[in-house]
Amino acid sequence: MHAAIEENLGLLQSCDALLEGVPAAEYTRATGVCFDGAIGEHVRHLLDHYVGFLGALENGRRLDYEARVRDPRVESDTVFARSLLRGVVSKLGALDGTDLDAPMHVRIEVEHAQLWSGSTPARELAFLVSHTVHHCALIGVICRANGVPVPPDFGVAPSTLRHRAATSARCAR
Repeated sequence: MHAAIEENLGLLQSCDALLEGVPAAEYTRATGVCFDGAIGEHVRHLLDHYVGFLGALENGRRLDYEARVRDPRVESDTVFARSLLRGVVSKLGALDGTDLDAPMHVRIEVEHAQLWSGSTPARELAFLVSHTVHHCALIGVICRANGVPVPPDFGVAPSTLRHRAATSARCAR
């Protein structure tokens, strides 16, 4: 399986595992930490990006991250959010064998002008890793501030985890 797919799957699966232990009240509780956002808002935001990416692959390969669904049920209902998350995981896993270097177009906005830029699914998967790590890190901060247990590696970039492992292996010699 392509490394970019694997990294996204790992991040989303760790998010799903974390959400399993988040009480409903904490999922929707806005805090003064991390821009006053709730865990559910960050989950909705990151899933919107995946839904947009997967939709673009199915419909002409034109991706507009600004044209998100923004379904409020994802922000307020962990059962619904986790169901959507698992659907995204399933669809990402099904991309194995897809040509991830095929061209696609992504809308960017520069000084209020809408432009379309060339990209590839592989490049967008790399972006999604970075974007997901960022939001998982914020979710982790909110959880810790509210007393919700978080695994130590949650919200840490896969490249950082690989570096830590390599450094530990070298130091152990």
